[in-house]
Amino acid sequence: MSVASPRSRQAVCVLMATSATLSSGPSLALDKAACAAAAEAGQRLRNRGQLVAAREQLIVCASPECPQVVSQDCTGWLGEVQRSLATFAVRAHDASGAPLHEVTVSLDGTVLPETAPTAPIEVDPGTHVVSCAHAGFAPSERPVLLAEGERGLAIDCELVALGPAAGNGPPVATDARPAPVPPSSLAAVPAPIATPRTSVPWVVWPLAVLGAAGAAGFVGFGIAGRNEENALTCGPYCTTEVDPAKTKFALADISLVVGAVALGGAALVLLMNASPSSAVPANASASGAPAARRQGLPGPP
Repeated sequence: MSVASPRSRQAVCVLMATSATLSSGPSLALDKAACAAAAEAGQRLRNRGQLVAAREQLIVCASPECPQVVSQDCTGWLGEVQRSLATFAVRAHDASGAPLHEVTVSLDGTVLPETAPTAPIEVDPGTHVVSCAHAGFAPSERPVLLAEGERGLAIDCELVALGPAAGNGPPVATDARPAPVPPSSLAAVPAPIATPRTSVPWVVWPLAVLGAAGAAGFVGFGIAGRNEENALTCGPYCTTEVDPAKTKFALADISLVVGAVALGGAALVLLMNASPSSAVPANASASGAPAARRQGLPGPP
């Protein structure tokens, strides 16, 4: 974290203003090694994004006391660094919007010499954490993203007043805005009672019709076969007259089997589709307490 305060800017101005006087005394002039070291450190800090620290080094190597080639390079780099620095200003107020003065401002955990409301503060671009603190108020903290070259970003810092301490405990933050009033009572919502399904699958109907037809066929063919048998005049060995009666008896048996299978299938489908009726649980009384809990509402004591 790097930040340039007004004091550091004043020191920079003094350094630049007095650099011309250094040439009068050879013992005070910057040597080549110091100029080269400042130029190298400034470039290294600049590449890391530490622009405020890089500027301090580039100011040194941009001095006229340094070799001309070094001074010219540092002067160009110094201008680029200055244009890339970001600035922000803090405006502090309470929960009602009234401005607060003499608010302590911290940047990335370091307390700044300036207090809010502040003039623009120069910092390295990137993400920072700005904190505000004032006596009688809960501290406030917020992250801030500053783009390269962004200038004059206004940081809104809202502080909540602390209420009176209870006993020996710490003060409690109170919000000036009124809290919503909860409803006086909430009616318990009764739980829905499940009812058994009464719909009949469509396949039951054709099976029932087929079963009824089989039963009717059994009765009809059986009666017809019995009549044929009673009408025989040549005895039981007359093949020509006995065959029709046997055929009707066989058809009666087939009808009986088909009807029984169809009716059994219909009954099986009904049993598989039927669901037991859902009775109301014993603990779901008229008070509606379980339903109230399912709705997230307070039940009766």
